[in-house]
Amino acid sequence: SSYTVTLMLLYYLLHDGHIKHQPVDPKLTRKPPRDFAAFLEHNFAAPDQIDKRLLGRCLLGFFEFYLFRFPNQAHVIQFHKNPATSTVTQLDKRWGTSLAVEDP
Repeated sequence: SSYTVTLMLLYYLLHDGHIKHQPVDPKLTRKPPRDFAAFLEHNFAAPDQIDKRLLGRCLLGFFEFYLFRFPNQAHVIQFHKNPATSTVTQLDKRWGTSLAVEDP
C-alpha cells in the first residue's frame, strides 16, 4: 500500500542520515497549526527550490537500500528506535515474514 511505501521511504531516509530521528513523547498532544500555509512554508521547500539531483540520488538510494542492503527477512521497519543507530529484528518481535513494517 502507499502507506507502507511511505514508511519504507521514511525509514530509508532516517537510516542513511538524510533526515534526523526525533523521539516523540507518547503523552505529548499537539494542536494542529492555525495557519497551515505558514506551517507549509516553514517546514517544506518550495518546488522550485528542490535540488533535483539530490532527489534523484535519494530515489536511487531508496531502491539500492531495499534491493541490496536491507535484510528484509530479519529486520523490521520501525520508528520507535532510531533506524540509523539501532535495529529491531523479526526475531525480537516473534514475526516471520518477507517484509515486516511496524505501524507507528
